[in-house]
Amino acid sequence: MALLDGPPALRLDGAAGLARLADAGIPTGALAEPERSLAIEIAVDRDARGHMIVVASAGAEPTLRLSIDPLTGPMAHHGRRLAGSLGLEGAQAKAVADLVGRLYAFTLAEDAIALRVDPVEIDRAGALACRSAAFALDRMAAFRHPDWNDLSLETPGTSLEQQLMAAGAVGAEIDLDGDIAAVVSGAGLMMASLDILVARGGRVRLMVDMQGLPLQGAEGLAPLIEPAAALRPKVMFYGGRFNAPVTDGFARTVVGVHRKLGVESSVYVWVDGNKVPEAQTIFAEAGFTVCDTLEGALAQVVAAAAG
Repeated sequence: MALLDGPPALRLDGAAGLARLADAGIPTGALAEPERSLAIEIAVDRDARGHMIVVASAGAEPTLRLSIDPLTGPMAHHGRRLAGSLGLEGAQAKAVADLVGRLYAFTLAEDAIALRVDPVEIDRAGALACRSAAFALDRMAAFRHPDWNDLSLETPGTSLEQQLMAAGAVGAEIDLDGDIAAVVSGAGLMMASLDILVARGGRVRLMVDMQGLPLQGAEGLAPLIEPAAALRPKVMFYGGRFNAPVTDGFARTVVGVHRKLGVESSVYVWVDGNKVPEAQTIFAEAGFTVCDTLEGALAQVVAAAAG
């Protein structure tokens, strides 16, 4: 989910996030007799140059991820696939498909770069309500939203998150006792990786989205990789799909930072895109474990952290 280059996002969640959804006519609150609880995420997908929609049962691993063409937006068949992946039929399937479309429209209208609604309750008849919502707003779009001045907008609160923000990345400290740190390219990959790691039982210390920094070479990358590596977690994961020919430069920067800091963490890597063989060679020669698939890499990360 292609986070925009430039200043990081503003965050809105809690009661303020739900109120924003309600103002847009999206159902919020609680149901008398909910039958299922779901999670829906929408974020900008840099690789697909559009948005990614992710759905799951609340607290479970995602059942489906769909990249949406920005020229068409979500279509009827997308809604059917998303609902079908959750095992929903009839009125429930129709309600979820409708909600996904409305959340997508909300994301565009609000210039949100990432939105998560979790849980979404749905009853047997197909009535649904969003119980909790959190989203990130693109700072660069503030001129289009004078009403943002009236919102209680959060900026990253911890010193590490602020350090990463100053470097031009987006970081989230998840569990201070966690033993996994992941640095990835794109909000979609960040969200998907976190979902998979948690679903597999991993305890995540830190997640970082590099945004457009790989395009800036070592000068842009080092200031975000250094604070993440300096945590010295038991296991680190680096992942990304790079359309520009920067993958080998990314590899050299990561390896250089680890050597400079003397990081002894186990490191797992998954990369795709341009100059992948060169990058894989650089990582392998540094003693990092190079993985062929994202899910395979994250499975090894969790296993290494538990071992």
